[in-house]
Amino acid sequence: MNKRFVRKFFIEVLALLLLSFLVVITGYLVSSDREDLRNQKALIKQFSSVLKSSGFEKINSDILNNHKDISNVYLGFNENRSPIGYVLDVNKTDSDGMELHLLVGIDYESANIVGIQHIKDEKNPISMDDKQFKAILNHLKGNRIPVSISAEHKEEKKEDDDRIIIGNLKDGTYYAQMLYKDANDYIDYVEIEVESGRIVRVKWDAVNLDPTTQNRAKASLSGAYSIPGIDWATQSYNLCHALIERQEPSKLAMKSDGRTQTVEGVTCDISLFVKLAEECIYYSQIGYDKDRYMAGMDKIFDHLFKSDAETKGLKNDDGVIVYSFDQNSSLYEVSDENGTTGKTLNVYQIESHFGKEDDGNEKTSEISPIPTESAGQLPDTVDGAEDGVVDSDDPMDSALSESIDSIPASEIMTTISPIEGSMPQTRLTVSCINTCYKFLKEYLNWLV
Repeated sequence: MNKRFVRKFFIEVLALLLLSFLVVITGYLVSSDREDLRNQKALIKQFSSVLKSSGFEKINSDILNNHKDISNVYLGFNENRSPIGYVLDVNKTDSDGMELHLLVGIDYESANIVGIQHIKDEKNPISMDDKQFKAILNHLKGNRIPVSISAEHKEEKKEDDDRIIIGNLKDGTYYAQMLYKDANDYIDYVEIEVESGRIVRVKWDAVNLDPTTQNRAKASLSGAYSIPGIDWATQSYNLCHALIERQEPSKLAMKSDGRTQTVEGVTCDISLFVKLAEECIYYSQIGYDKDRYMAGMDKIFDHLFKSDAETKGLKNDDGVIVYSFDQNSSLYEVSDENGTTGKTLNVYQIESHFGKEDDGNEKTSEISPIPTESAGQLPDTVDGAEDGVVDSDDPMDSALSESIDSIPASEIMTTISPIEGSMPQTRLTVSCINTCYKFLKEYLNWLV
């Protein structure tokens, strides 16, 4: 056996080993993919009654150690891998030792209950037949967490809703953006969605005049934009959910310096958010939805430049107009007889003024200041909210010592009536729901 033969032998052996290794790895990956696919199909089938989703991802968090009644939490996502909700596996025991095991589906955006399934595997199950469970489910499904039972709460939820809802809100999507940039060249915008007369979704972000600069939320997550405290994107998220909870911008208790101490984790200046949120609410009251707002902006651009924003390349992929009118301040500022600038006009008021100017003569790009008396009025803010103080005799406007499932009564979003003859079953079901709320509040670090 010569050297040439030995070398050839070892090369062949090495090639065979490499080929065997590749076959094993390929087989493992194929097997793993198939196993993942089987697991996803099993989860989709298992959770279909509580959350319709294209896939699920199990959440592994140390926070689960603080919530022993929750065994597993899954994040559901759609075909684009965007999150749509949570599924929580919760098993609670009441003071009499009776157990209830539930799967609970919670919507990602609204924190509404989208489904509940009773897993009948308890060792010491509470007595509850299918008819009782269905009645309780019908009371809870579609409502926002956390929950109380009317017997535990001083007020029925309907009365509470009548008290905190701003009047005459019309359903739809409403939008407002600043007409001028901030010190960092950002244009802030707020979008709200109203359903059944309530604000159910809020978004606050800002685009930069520099097309190479990310939106403020993305820039804060990447580290390109920083502020004291937690990142701006999380602060914006917390503030938006606080508005959904409280419904009125005045109840965010903005102080004279633009800060609030009543929304956990929010240390940034919220004055622009409050201004734009109030503008959106005003638009909802008059039915001036996002499409009409954008048409109004086009009318302003046509007045100034004989063109619309999209044609001028000033509208981004999200539909936000990336332009600052600071060179045309007379467009939105109103001066008094002494020349002192006071009131700031919104898009609806400016558009309405243009309509009044249409006298058949050619318009010029120079816009004279709009008289204050010709402009519509935004809703007044509540002076009592100045410096974080809400002057009200209503006990729900202050911190309450009362709690439900160790949750302050001021956080309760839904109150249901107990099912007749099923108070223990209703109470334990609600306790399971509130356990889910407490986990999500801690895990997400926002007011659910």
